[in-house]
Amino acid sequence: MKTLRASLAAAAIALIGLVGAGSAAAKPLLPTLPVKFFPKLCHPHYETKVQYLGIKKIGFKYYRVYRVTKIYVNRFCFNYVVSVKYLYVPLPWFHNSKPAV
Repeated sequence: MKTLRASLAAAAIALIGLVGAGSAAAKPLLPTLPVKFFPKLCHPHYETKVQYLGIKKIGFKYYRVYRVTKIYVNRFCFNYVVSVKYLYVPLPWFHNSKPAV
């Protein structure tokens, strides 16, 4: 079975080599254009990205701060930022590591 696979792979490589050598010398029928004929298509959906920003003290409590970004991806795979909000999660206990002077 392995020898069959190896021989088929070798034949495919040889065939690609022959086809590639013949097509390299030939001129293309149509000039190459920078315009894409088939654009990349996506399923329209929303994505959420969360970024941790750090710890912030508000009043006498400490909070973990996150930035939540909501992004819409349209049919042609372009991203649009829909909303940005900040999420504050309270910490039950936080030890300040600064030395007392």
